[in-house]
Amino acid sequence: MKELIQWLQSVEGLARALYAEAATQCSEDPTFSTFLRCLADDEGRHFDLMERAAQLLTSAGEVPILAIAVEEEARHRIECPMHQCFEKLKRREATRKDIIEAMVQVEFSELNDIFTYVLRVSHPSSMVFQEMAAIIQEHKESVERFVAQVTGAEDSLHRLQKLPRIWTNRYLVADDDPHLREVFTALFKDEAEVVAAIDGQEALQAAQEAFFNVIISDIEMPKMNGLEFFRRATQDHPGLAKRFLFWSGSTTPEVEAFCRENEVPYLQKPVGISALRQAIKSVRARTT
Repeated sequence: MKELIQWLQSVEGLARALYAEAATQCSEDPTFSTFLRCLADDEGRHFDLMERAAQLLTSAGEVPILAIAVEEEARHRIECPMHQCFEKLKRREATRKDIIEAMVQVEFSELNDIFTYVLRVSHPSSMVFQEMAAIIQEHKESVERFVAQVTGAEDSLHRLQKLPRIWTNRYLVADDDPHLREVFTALFKDEAEVVAAIDGQEALQAAQEAFFNVIISDIEMPKMNGLEFFRRATQDHPGLAKRFLFWSGSTTPEVEAFCRENEVPYLQKPVGISALRQAIKSVRARTT
């Protein structure tokens, strides 16, 4: 198990280096270069996920026995496209098409299945695994969005879309206004499972029991306000800080200072539907 995790980390490190070098060489195409840098950052996060999986195994004491093994042939098949593209980059011969083809081959390989399998075996029901699964799914969706814009890549896009989902997006909305909770659920039910909470206390319990891609919270709520909800939710899971979005009918210097200090986006009610969708999209973009 530990050997497999080390190999997965080496592959993620190779992918990160490949995308970073490709981004540097494609600087004349800012959109493509920025996308490649985002991919490099994603691979860095995947490397860290494997490190966390290794730590979970160490803390658990008993290392689970894997039901599959990754033989040399499979490892070569997964690594080969990246090595070939890297060699072209070193010779300054890699084209945009070469880079995209290498990226797509990596996404189509068994790497993602093996990666997910190790995560599930490491800690199948924990918040840690849920967060890991969400991050991997967000990575896949970012690749899909880019490939969808590439002319002549329809076949690649179709193959990407056929890859199984490992995570269903979840949004948590916390607000004491029942009508607002209802309309939010109706607006976003097609893109995520929406969980509604009537106050900060109920929202905190939900956030402790399941992982959410986006958390939208009112400020003034009974039992526990939005600021205290944020503090307590991120105390145990700091990564949730980037997934928060506040909305409120009034602002105070305290709220404004809190949002600046914690880099939490803020919307003033009444909120336009387009503005809300864009804000949630921006929150999602912060985590990919």
